[in-house]
Amino acid sequence: MNKRSLRQFLTRQSFVVVFCLTFVILGTATLSYGIYSLNISSTKNQVVESGSFNVNFRSGNVISSDVYMETDEEGMARSGYSLSVTNSSSMPISYAILLGRNTSSIYSDLVPNSYIKYSIDGSTPQILSNSKVYSGNSDSDYKYIIKEVNKNTAGTTNHNIKVWIDYSLATSSAINKYVDLAIQVVALTSDPSQPGGLVFGYSGQEVVYTVPYTGTYKITAAGAQGAQGNRYGNLKSTVIGGKGAKISAEFDLEEGDKLHIIAGGQGITSTGTAANGASGAGGGGSFVFKEIASKTDSRYQFTKSSKNYDVLLVAAGGGGTGDLGYSSYKSYAGYPGYGATYYSPSNFQAYSTTVVTSGTNSSTQSSPLGISQYINNAFTIKPTYTLNGSKCVGGFGGGTCSGDARSYGGGWRGSGYYTYSWSQGANTVGVNGAQFGNGYVTLELIK
Repeated sequence: MNKRSLRQFLTRQSFVVVFCLTFVILGTATLSYGIYSLNISSTKNQVVESGSFNVNFRSGNVISSDVYMETDEEGMARSGYSLSVTNSSSMPISYAILLGRNTSSIYSDLVPNSYIKYSIDGSTPQILSNSKVYSGNSDSDYKYIIKEVNKNTAGTTNHNIKVWIDYSLATSSAINKYVDLAIQVVALTSDPSQPGGLVFGYSGQEVVYTVPYTGTYKITAAGAQGAQGNRYGNLKSTVIGGKGAKISAEFDLEEGDKLHIIAGGQGITSTGTAANGASGAGGGGSFVFKEIASKTDSRYQFTKSSKNYDVLLVAAGGGGTGDLGYSSYKSYAGYPGYGATYYSPSNFQAYSTTVVTSGTNSSTQSSPLGISQYINNAFTIKPTYTLNGSKCVGGFGGGTCSGDARSYGGGWRGSGYYTYSWSQGANTVGVNGAQFGNGYVTLELIK
């Protein structure tokens, strides 16, 4: 019988978080080769959103035809399966493209991954089971990393994946077994030694990271932007919240050092039902702390929950605007976070000691929220002010709120609604008001 004789055609699809590709091998043991059939159908694009990037599996470019046991030359000649990844923010992103078992599969009698080959973006064909296992899944998920990408600029990257059963590897034991695969794209914490380094985007949570290598690292932090205040009657206002500061410096770190990383979140204020509402919420600052055995300088080292910390870097968040619906404050733009002007051990000014112990905060803050707020509640309490349906919620990382006047962004310390950054690293470079949207932190091994 012709080696491309049809065994059986199976149609199966699953669009949940992953885009599932389902293959089936059916036949009798008397036949040496089988045909592998694939059908994927969808009436619209399947979009997976994760952090700062969107993944678009384009149904119009997916092949719905017979897929055979093939040589590498035949497999590479196929059109493959297309997807695109879009960085929709100004911060760098890192992601991995995974190929492996469909975890929602109903099949258990599967062709071994050692028979499956793939090529992504024209790469040399690889055996799936020889690829790096994705550690974000349990062992039973069998997900393999087929490509890692660091994307440092906004825009879209297209990918093409070709999958086949290797003609020279598969044996008659593959007959009557299934191949049920899924393509998945996941946000990835990249290796800090790679170009672009390791990126910590805004998540609304503190991240604890263990340094993998001894060396000199460049750490860059950007605070988050403040928000527009109540715009009742003034919806077309172009007055915006202050942009967050950006600051970078070099630090000598050792393998095993534990860093506590906070990426600031943008402030949020809704438009109310009357002109007199809330100010724009301040954006959160971005902070990098290192655990230390004991304090040697209490000016910028502190204790929280019996652990000692050293403050390496702080990027100030931008301030919120005034109440843009209220006549006296319509033109009160948010002040930018200051990065070019920053404090350090050599020009020391103490960090802000202001603390908010509950969400409700009806008065203007006299200083930003920062280290003291972190010590008391780890930024889990966000200042909140509500008036006439206009609600202000400070950004994660110390953003504040007020009634009518401007509000502070989170950071080291402030004056006159300006919030300042901090660094105790070498070769510090800071920029005032550089970051739109949420903040971020990057870690890159440079030597």
